[in-house]
Amino acid sequence: MKLGDINVNILQCLYQAVQDQNKNADTLFASYGLDDLFDSHPERRISIPRYMRLGEQAVQLTGRKDIGLMVGERCRSHHFGLLGLASQTAPTLGEGLATAIQFERLYSTNSRGHSRVIKEKDRTGFCFYSISPYNRFNFFVVDAVIGGWISLLKEWSGLSYSELHRLGAEVEIEFERPSYAKAYQHWQIPVRFSAEGNVLWLPNTLCERASADSNPVTHRQLKHLCQQQLENILRGKTLADQVSEAIAMKLSGKTPSLESIASFFNQEPWTLRRKLEKEGTSFAELLDSTRKELATRYIQDTQLSIGEVAWLLGFSSSPAFQRAFKRWHQQAPGQFRSVQNGK
Repeated sequence: MKLGDINVNILQCLYQAVQDQNKNADTLFASYGLDDLFDSHPERRISIPRYMRLGEQAVQLTGRKDIGLMVGERCRSHHFGLLGLASQTAPTLGEGLATAIQFERLYSTNSRGHSRVIKEKDRTGFCFYSISPYNRFNFFVVDAVIGGWISLLKEWSGLSYSELHRLGAEVEIEFERPSYAKAYQHWQIPVRFSAEGNVLWLPNTLCERASADSNPVTHRQLKHLCQQQLENILRGKTLADQVSEAIAMKLSGKTPSLESIASFFNQEPWTLRRKLEKEGTSFAELLDSTRKELATRYIQDTQLSIGEVAWLLGFSSSPAFQRAFKRWHQQAPGQFRSVQNGK
């Protein structure tokens, strides 16, 4: 199981952010095999760990810890391909962002979860999933996503940052106030840190505002094409595959139960158990194999500490995780990481 991946088309924004700081983005991107960034295959992707390392290298090269905000500011509909055009032609701003989230998988996947839309009485929240524990490798990801959504709103509405503020837009960010917090003032939108999640809040009146490029007929056509692409991605996935993905999303800080996963699929636990048995597996086997696959990726591809990985995989303690890792690989996680990194 992959930790996730992202379409390289969106990396054009990171490239431009680096270039705008008068730094050589070509050399940086070439070191990641992306010297042909602007001539890539439309479906080409890179892994989330590589994307995070690329972002960290961009921070080091430019000296700008707010590089994610700069990336978000440069996002436009065309960076998201078919999905971006479908969102751009939506009847309203809210439907545009909802479309982007509905078909998020067309340009990015992550084992940690998916973005979602939440409704309250007078406002709507567009939520980017938690990627805690936060560190220097992933601050910029949240900044780029939330900042990108704000840039798309500006593009579709013709509104300025200050006008979005006046109309009631607000942002909540899950991580603590960072050292570069003043950079968020560029949005001119209230930002609250140490929140329960990463959310762009819009009053329903703003959500219902017509998009400048609204074309309901074209929007429906493009959404139909997005749905076809999504079905192509999902085609061939067994129930076991889907259960493994659901387990991965619910692991952080706890071990998901059969009951919680069955509820996720709107099924009774015994029904899900029976269906998995027909596919020759069980919930316990899938839980163990999912943890093993993710543990291998986290230890091999990220710089997360052993304790952080243990938490992400829902183990009760670091020693419990280390015992499981030794059972899977006959090596302690620290030793495995050293061998994989050639040390």
